[in-house]
Amino acid sequence: MVRLQTGSARERAGAEEASQRMTAPSKLIFRGWKKPEIAYELHGWRPEKSLAFVFDDKGQPQVLKFVLPAQFNEHDRPIPAFAQCSPTEVAEIRLVPPPCCSDRAEAHGLRVRARENANVPGSVSGIQNWDSAWELVRLRYDDEILTLEPQDDPALRKLLEEFKEDKRREYASRKQEIHELLNLISRRLPTIGRGRYYAHLAWMTHGANEYLLDQERIKLDIDFGQGGYHHGFLKWTLAAAQRHHHIRNPYLQSKWAKENGLDLQQLAVERKQIASWTGIADSGDPVSKLFKETLGDDFERFGFPTAPSPATLELANANDLKFGASIRFRVTFKNRIQAWLTDCHRRDPHQSERTEFGSAKAEERLLSVSHGVGKPRGRQRPPKPVARFENDFIFALIPQTDGPEKEWPIGDQLRTMIQEIIKAGGRLSGPILIERMKKSLGPANPNIRPDKLLRSRAAVASHKAGLLGKSERKGRIVVYWAKPRAE
Repeated sequence: MVRLQTGSARERAGAEEASQRMTAPSKLIFRGWKKPEIAYELHGWRPEKSLAFVFDDKGQPQVLKFVLPAQFNEHDRPIPAFAQCSPTEVAEIRLVPPPCCSDRAEAHGLRVRARENANVPGSVSGIQNWDSAWELVRLRYDDEILTLEPQDDPALRKLLEEFKEDKRREYASRKQEIHELLNLISRRLPTIGRGRYYAHLAWMTHGANEYLLDQERIKLDIDFGQGGYHHGFLKWTLAAAQRHHHIRNPYLQSKWAKENGLDLQQLAVERKQIASWTGIADSGDPVSKLFKETLGDDFERFGFPTAPSPATLELANANDLKFGASIRFRVTFKNRIQAWLTDCHRRDPHQSERTEFGSAKAEERLLSVSHGVGKPRGRQRPPKPVARFENDFIFALIPQTDGPEKEWPIGDQLRTMIQEIIKAGGRLSGPILIERMKKSLGPANPNIRPDKLLRSRAAVASHKAGLLGKSERKGRIVVYWAKPRAE
C-alpha cells in the first residue's frame, strides 16, 4: 500500500504513475442498451457546452452532445449539472419497464398511437393524456411492449386469487369506514381525521356529507361486484385479469426486470434521486401542489387532507413514470459523480469545433492512427501532483513545495462528513449534512458539529489545498463543500 512506503519511494511511485496516466489515453466507455460497448478515446471535455470530443476506434473525430432533462433547473442547484473532471462512462439505461398489453393486436394499436404522438411539439409535457403518457414517451426510443403468452396463464391465475383476496379485505374495510362515518354524521359528531379511504370527504370544512357517502356506498358495490352487481373486482375471471392492468402489468414488469437483471424498487429509488438532482420540488402530493399554487393563502382555509387520496397517488405515480421514461442515459465522471440525460447525440464535429481537434499534436496523432503508424512518439513530462483524498478518504495527500507529498490522516467523523458531501454531488447545507451524518454514524455520535471538524489539522490542510471548506449563501445558509481532488 502507498501509505507503507517511505517518502522518497512514494514520490518516485507517484511520478511513475502520473507518467503512465499521461502515456495511456483517457477512455470514455459507451454502453448501449443490449448492445456491445464502445470505447472512445477522450480528447476534450467542455462541461459548459455539454460536449465531449472523442476519437472512435478508427481514429475519426466525433462529438458527443449530452442533453439534460427538460425539467432540469440550474438556478435551484448549488453546483453545475456536470463535473469539471472528464466523464468515464455513458450507459444507456431503462428506469421504467416497457408498456404492457394483453395481446399483439393491442400492442400494435399502442405503437400506432406512439407514432402519431412522435411529432408532438415540446418535450414530455406535450403529451396531454397523463395516464398513458409514459408509455408513449418510452416508445419514442424503444418499441418493446410486453404481452402475455399462453404459458403465463397458471401464474396469472394464482395472482388473480391473491388479488381477489386482497380486494375482499379492502371491500370490508371500506364498507366499515362508510358505516362509521355515517354513524358520526347521524350523531352530529366531527368526522375530521376519521377517514382513510374516504379522507377527502371526512376532511370537508363542515364534516363529511351524508349524500356523498351514500353515493360512495353504491359505487363501492359496483366497483367490487357486490350487492347484485356482476362486473367488479371480486367477479373477475382469468380473461378479465388479462385485460386489466392491476394484475397483468405487475406480473409482466416483474418478469421483464428478472430477465434483464434489474430491481424495480431500485429503479424507483433512482427516479426519485434524479428528480431531486434536477431540482424538482417533491411536494409528495401533486394535486395539493396545484391547489396551493391556485388558491395561495386560501389553501389552508379549505382544510385539505394531509394524506393524499388514491386518485392523487395514481396521478403522482403516472407523473413519476412519465419523468422516468424520458431518462435514457447515466453519465459517470472520474470523481464518481453521476448525471442523467434524456439523450446523447453522436455526430461529426462542426467546422467551428474542429479547433478542438486541430492542435499540431492532435493532427499528427489523428494522421498516425488513421494510417496505422501508431501514436506520436516523444517523452511527456508527468503532470504536477495535486491534492487529493486517497484510500476511500482515509487520508489526504497534500503536495509540498519543498518536499514529497504530506499525508494527513482523516478522522472517522470528518471522513463521514466528506463522504456524505461527495455523495450528494459536492455540496450540502448544514442541517441536511448533520442529519445525514447522524444517520450514518448512529446514536453513538449524538453531537455532530461540522464547524468543529473543519478546525482539525487535517481539515485545515485540506481546506488550504482546495479539497474541503464551507461557504455562506444568501439568507446566511452555510453550505459545506468537498471534492475528491483539487482540479
